[in-house]
Amino acid sequence: MRTLPRDPRGYPIPYLVMIDKRRQPQFTINDVRRALECDRKGLCAICGKRLERVGTERVQWFVGGSRCFLHEHGAFLDPPMHLDCATYALRVCPFLAARRYTGRIDAAKPDPDAIPDGLALARHDGVLPALPERFGLGLAESVTISRDRAGAATYSVPRWRYVEFWRAGEPIDAPDTGEPPPTP
Repeated sequence: MRTLPRDPRGYPIPYLVMIDKRRQPQFTINDVRRALECDRKGLCAICGKRLERVGTERVQWFVGGSRCFLHEHGAFLDPPMHLDCATYALRVCPFLAARRYTGRIDAAKPDPDAIPDGLALARHDGVLPALPERFGLGLAESVTISRDRAGAATYSVPRWRYVEFWRAGEPIDAPDTGEPPPTP
């Protein structure tokens, strides 16, 4: 992530984040072109580098509200990530780590003139505007991708190899082994 561009505050701009025509990151908006590239090339949504493989399978970590992990067909809008990238996001992203986050992720309304050519903004009705009580970090065993008319993906994960939950930038129920989560 050291090679990622930085915003004026010095924060890294995740690979998936839409950069508007004014070169400003829109942290609450995914760039669907980048998401498609992540899918095609097996790239991490955070750093943009290739995901690891074990045999023919990609090692795919997901971050989301706890409902995504507890529902039998949990769905995610962000492509998979590396474990280190996902953990970093859970520790520093204001929405994921700040218990008193006051912004609303559904309130993002960039200037229409600043939207990059060829992109249209669409709000996904499945995203709740309120901050979840906790977030999950999970290693997918299998992933199914479906797309809407604009090409935006929804990642469904019916089976998990590993899941832990986080609150305020810290794991709250991870096994206390002193070891990192397992790899496949």
